[in-house]
Amino acid sequence: MTMISVQRNYPAPAQVMEDLIRGQASMQWHEFNTVDFTTAAVAGSGSTGVGTRRVKVSTGTTASSTARRALGSDTMAWSAGKNRILINWSKRVVLSLVIFTDGNSANGEMRVLFGPATSDGVADLATKGIGIHIDNLALKGQTHDGTTLSEVDLSTTLVTVVPDVITITSDGSGNIEWFVNGTSAGTSGSGATGDSSNSKNALVVEVDNNADTTDNVLFLVNAWVGIEQ
Repeated sequence: MTMISVQRNYPAPAQVMEDLIRGQASMQWHEFNTVDFTTAAVAGSGSTGVGTRRVKVSTGTTASSTARRALGSDTMAWSAGKNRILINWSKRVVLSLVIFTDGNSANGEMRVLFGPATSDGVADLATKGIGIHIDNLALKGQTHDGTTLSEVDLSTTLVTVVPDVITITSDGSGNIEWFVNGTSAGTSGSGATGDSSNSKNALVVEVDNNADTTDNVLFLVNAWVGIEQ
């Protein structure tokens, strides 16, 4: 029996959810309301906001500005039989996102990561986790096994203000695959297994314009996490 935990009352894209759920009867699904992203951190001219069906993070136009919004994990109960704040990466994990950008620059970076702590800074994965890294609209996949960060070029250039569905699967044995709008875009055999290495595991959305005086803006419209129990 598939267990579904839903914090939003509208459906996920039908084909994405059909593909994700098929054959995964032991998955528990969490569908997040964007207002659940309660932890905000900004520097310089950065700003964040949440609203109906969106999380927005924006650097503003001051160089070296950042913005980060995190969904905390204190009560998520990710993995059965584990402390409520831990993820069992030896089980199948699926992360599916709907995102779009609305401003970028040559040195700008954007990320959506599953696994960092709510208190971490704006940076690449440094503990067990999966996610995406957008480098001036070039889409890359990230995974961390608890020791080493691996980044995969997904051979995809995002188009400003055009939404994309990004799905990441972790098979519980360290194999990661990234899908863009339903099509496989890259794989890695360097994913995490075992319990998460963070004391708290969050889903985070963040932007950094580095040396640029250009506003880098990322919207997260939807997010789902499925974890095998």
